[in-house]
Amino acid sequence: MNQDSRKKSVEIVKRSKPRSASHKVISQDSFLDGFVSKVNYQDDGASLSVWVVFTSRYENHAEKESQLIQQMDAAVGKHADKWGWIKTIFNITGWLAVILIGVSAYLLVTEKEVPEFLKASFLTVVGFYFGGLLNEKKQADSNGG
Repeated sequence: MNQDSRKKSVEIVKRSKPRSASHKVISQDSFLDGFVSKVNYQDDGASLSVWVVFTSRYENHAEKESQLIQQMDAAVGKHADKWGWIKTIFNITGWLAVILIGVSAYLLVTEKEVPEFLKASFLTVVGFYFGGLLNEKKQADSNGG
């Protein structure tokens, strides 16, 4: 890792632990588009260490390994949410809904009658689309997400 990421690790520790001194980056590894590092420091004569998680969308520290896992999971979540809406909107049902809306809009604009089977197909696809979104939300809520 480069010197800038080591300096950034120390800055994060200094900001979260204002009384800390004698900072030393013990280890540092790449993580997503940033890094995870372990920084040793002195606080009132005691030698302590803290983990730092830094990415373009997330920055935090952890004092224990269990907290580190939580911080890394949170960072992954921040990065996953960046494009999650695309997956939600543009699935097969979403594409079918877009096509059916387009065909229906074309028929309405050209003042042609929309056939009953097209109306029924449109309502069925839209129902499945929003029903799927509701099921995904229920599953995410039940999984603690």
